[in-house]
Amino acid sequence: MLKQIIILILLLPLIFAKTVEICENKTIPDKGNECNAVLSISTEKSVYNNKEKIEIINNLTVKNKFIIEYWVEDSNSTIIKAKRNTTNIEPKSYTPALINTDKLKIKNSLVYLECNNTNNITSSEKEILVFISNEPNPFIKIKDNRLSVKLNQTLNFRLDIYTGNLSNSTLIYEIINITGKTEIVNSYSIYNLTLYIDIPYYCNIQSDNYTLKITAFNSELTKNVEIINNCNINQPEIDYNSTELEDNLHSESHINITENPLTGNVVFESTAVKSKNIALYLIIGLVIMAITYLPGRLLIKRVTT
Repeated sequence: MLKQIIILILLLPLIFAKTVEICENKTIPDKGNECNAVLSISTEKSVYNNKEKIEIINNLTVKNKFIIEYWVEDSNSTIIKAKRNTTNIEPKSYTPALINTDKLKIKNSLVYLECNNTNNITSSEKEILVFISNEPNPFIKIKDNRLSVKLNQTLNFRLDIYTGNLSNSTLIYEIINITGKTEIVNSYSIYNLTLYIDIPYYCNIQSDNYTLKITAFNSELTKNVEIINNCNINQPEIDYNSTELEDNLHSESHINITENPLTGNVVFESTAVKSKNIALYLIIGLVIMAITYLPGRLLIKRVTT
């Protein structure tokens, strides 16, 4: 028994050294180096002319060191701008030289990040439209994903428009019975417009989805618009069953305003007002009678004495 204890004591240093070696070689995640990085890509516009410079902006939500790869593809997923790496978020540029009008996709991907990213959004893309000069077919597109407005407010919405080879073309936009008109007269032009519609303060317009209709280039484009009736919020609702209101309405007969035009005199008084006036006249009459009667009585009294 003593021999076994001695052997165990001799082996303990070896067991301890091996345990330390295993712990040192094991990788333990550093939670203090975690980050939540989101990658996106953007451009100033969504419609460009051919051979017009396009600024590409890579957006990253963290400031750690990184490597972002970016490139451009055509509508057939063919790479037309080679993949390149960048370690900064300064704007990059690309100038398309296409043969035909095309939709391009600008893409990026997060290659390296100096932190343990807990977010899986490590790539993004932006679609743009590039027009060739003298392309004959017109184009119109609503840029807003959702439109909502309250009564007595102004709805604004954004359009990308290309007139093609049309001239003196008219664009009409409307909601319900509200209509505005904008004339587009230049051929081979691209417009990035923001248009406005004033929503009237008509409380009979119910809260609902209505249709924005845009007519141009012999075609129609529609979009749902949420209109919110905010009448009950902005002004108190009148209680037409109120006893006081009913008394005022029925205590006097209605006066024909056409036969009794307003001349600056009172043409209608409530019963309460008339009662006050009669009381005033009675008081004035009593004062006059007192003034007239009392001196006479005093004079008769002096003569008698």
